[in-house]
Amino acid sequence: MSANQGKLLEEKKLNKTDIRDNLTRTDTDKALSAKQGKLLKTLVDSKIDTVKIADNLTTDDAKKVLSAKQGKVLEEKKLNKTDIKDNLTSTDTDKPLSAKQGKLLDEKKLNKTDIRDNLTSTDTDKALSAKQGKLLKTLVDSKIDTLKIADNLTTYAGQRVLRAKRGKALEEKKLNKTDIRDNLTSTDTDKALSAKQGKLLEEKKLNKTDIRDNLTRTDTDKAWSAKQGKLLKALEEKKIDNLKIADNLTTENAKRAWSAKKGNQ
Repeated sequence: MSANQGKLLEEKKLNKTDIRDNLTRTDTDKALSAKQGKLLKTLVDSKIDTVKIADNLTTDDAKKVLSAKQGKVLEEKKLNKTDIKDNLTSTDTDKPLSAKQGKLLDEKKLNKTDIRDNLTSTDTDKALSAKQGKLLKTLVDSKIDTLKIADNLTTYAGQRVLRAKRGKALEEKKLNKTDIRDNLTSTDTDKALSAKQGKLLEEKKLNKTDIRDNLTRTDTDKAWSAKQGKLLKALEEKKIDNLKIADNLTTENAKRAWSAKKGNQ
């Protein structure tokens, strides 16, 4: 190397006094010490590259960090401890249940294997399937409510049924066909007249308009009233019996009368 070049290097060389061993100086013609360079390298290595900052809540890259913006969003939406309900009585719709209560519910929950889809199981710690519940509901709807069973023969309300006991009583008292008389000659007091004979009687019966309450009518298909019958009975009782008429002048019986012939004589 020439002396000239050596001179130039001497002029441009960095003196030890030009080395700054801190990060507070603002000199533009001084150099940073190797120690401070090492510290800065450590700081740089500990920093996150901007390309590794995720500004969304969908990234699942474990080597990336969340942006401050997304952190703020989470902060605003975060759940406070005071919002956690540690009971099963709260009706708040915007509060969560505590892990403790969740654990209790999980321990008490019904597993699918605990559901019985039949009506033959006698397990007391199992549940009936919705299908079987629906079938039972159909059966229940087809049954008669006990409140709709009438235990008397006076109820006339619709949609009611008669108790079996009452049905039995009716069965015992019912009239059998063999108890029906289809004639007008039977004298049975525990038998019934047939509808046919009733119809005949209806056709032959005497209407009130066929009753005559006088002794002047000559109708051959009408009847006298009871009143006229009573009057005739009175007249009948007053008339003289033929056997009590004496057709002679020798009878001395005070209860007999002379005939008109003898009276004329």
